[in-house]
Amino acid sequence: MAEKVQTTPDSLTVLEMPETLDRQWVEKSSIIREKPALSLVLDFSKTRHVDSAGLSMLYYLNRLYRKVNKKITVRNISASILSTLKTWQPISEEKTDGPRASGGFFAEVGGGVWKAREMAVQALSMLAEILYWGSFGLLKKRDFRRGVLFEQMFFMGYKSMG
Repeated sequence: MAEKVQTTPDSLTVLEMPETLDRQWVEKSSIIREKPALSLVLDFSKTRHVDSAGLSMLYYLNRLYRKVNKKITVRNISASILSTLKTWQPISEEKTDGPRASGGFFAEVGGGVWKAREMAVQALSMLAEILYWGSFGLLKKRDFRRGVLFEQMFFMGYKSMG
């Protein structure tokens, strides 16, 4: 399971990938701990299987080498592994619902407006429930006592407070 790294005369680092690119190999590999000095060639001629840890390592290497303007080349890769690489999307670390957190003054104002809008929608929804059950709901014939209605209203208000 030792990784084979070669440096070519044309300033390329060639890394021979293992038969199974899995978590064990990724943990033992030194390539993810080294700073990229040369462009990298990944030789997949022996690789038959890649798991999620291997895919994550490949995306990490891609991001790392892009930051320092170095190139990663993949060679001798099987069609199934290539199609997996093309379709697999890593999970984004950025939260997408609501405004961005690091956008300055206008983003802060927008975030406050967004939160106020959400609270107003919840409050109006609760007000509509209370008005309905306090008026039309009382006229419906039910098998329960009127005290239950006020208990439900109390718990609705209690839940809205957190």
